[in-house]
Amino acid sequence: FGLAYLEFGSCLFTMNGGTFVANEADNVRLNLHNNANDNGGEVTVTINGGSFVRSREYADTFFGGSKVEKIVLNGGSFEVYNFEVSRSGRGKRILELNGGTLIASRAIAASFEPIKVGGEVTFAQRYKYDADNKQFKIEPAVSGTGKIIQSGTACLWLNDVSGFAGDFAVTGGSLAFTGDTAFNAASALSVAKGATVALNYTGSKAVQALTLGGKLAHKDCGYGAAARGMSYFEGAGSLIPMTGSDIPGIIFLVR
Repeated sequence: FGLAYLEFGSCLFTMNGGTFVANEADNVRLNLHNNANDNGGEVTVTINGGSFVRSREYADTFFGGSKVEKIVLNGGSFEVYNFEVSRSGRGKRILELNGGTLIASRAIAASFEPIKVGGEVTFAQRYKYDADNKQFKIEPAVSGTGKIIQSGTACLWLNDVSGFAGDFAVTGGSLAFTGDTAFNAASALSVAKGATVALNYTGSKAVQALTLGGKLAHKDCGYGAAARGMSYFEGAGSLIPMTGSDIPGIIFLVR
């Protein structure tokens, strides 16, 4: 099923399977707002299964106007170029990720509510024109206890995950943490061979457990671009696993 322009005014839209092609032209919009009443209605788009896709590169999802505008991803896949706010200061913009795959290329605007991750969610990116700027930025804070999986060859950029107590896995591409709110000590991190993590902060931060290339890292040791596990990391920061394998050493028996 395909459309060139799709606008939700005040409604509930649920997808359980199949494929929904939301656009067939460049620079078209998926609008979640009520043009007739800037403060009216609730718009909720729920994806439980199937594929909600865009067929061209520049296809934005715009929020603004309704009291509540929400996208809930429970399964399947949801693909969009960008999450923007067309009317600032009006309504709540909510993105709940409980499962499935989110495919996006640019950013989630800072004016969103904290992004709730309640399950295992895979992030992927698709680029056609932005070959020199392959990163997807999540500017709002991230909360929840689920699992964030970065896949593909691009970069997932996280601004504030201090309130997120779930785990991270980087199976491909890069995952970037930025600033003092970059990490929560309750989280575990695993990085596959060939993938990288950018620690864009100064000093060290605790991590519950760290797995690099399938091997559990040593506890109470610093890992970063300038220390152990150098090929897996970029940036000035480092991570110290709170749990993990013991450091191998030599036992001296003194008679």
